[in-house]
Amino acid sequence: MGRLLRFAIAAVASTAVLLLLTLGAYKLHLWMGDHLSICDGTLRTLAFLPVVVGLVASIWPLPRLSRSPFAAGVTGAIIGFAYGYCVTRVDLAMFLGHWSWRYLGAISMDREIDLAVSVCAIVPATCAMLLAVAARSRRVIATVVTLVLAALLVPAPAFDLITHNQELTVAVS
Repeated sequence: MGRLLRFAIAAVASTAVLLLLTLGAYKLHLWMGDHLSICDGTLRTLAFLPVVVGLVASIWPLPRLSRSPFAAGVTGAIIGFAYGYCVTRVDLAMFLGHWSWRYLGAISMDREIDLAVSVCAIVPATCAMLLAVAARSRRVIATVVTLVLAALLVPAPAFDLITHNQELTVAVS
């Protein structure tokens, strides 16, 4: 019963955080603000992330044997990174018709899509693992809230700073 409960908590938490990040950022015109196709693609490619995170949380050792929030958070981040990296490239490889493992490392993605999918995979997986596996203390809940707020607010300025993103306004008189 405990494993099923951890699966459910992880799946619901990752789904809630994923929807909050994608749809909340779109509605507030934050980092995915004006690109509905990126929001739609992110939700489509990350549809099975809650199931993967739930399965990992359900096979996690019993809480009384290991209650390390750090290990749970790092495991969630690794799951999110690996899932986000592989799923977007497999999706693009299937779209292009080059379905082969040797192409997956060579496929280069748009930086904005990579950033959106990475943030929308790593943060929900980390938050779900923290909430499902670690003891829910004030520190763990504060960490989850901080991760979600940072994932909403930090990517746009970081992306603009890294890529020297500039806007050009043309005035016609």
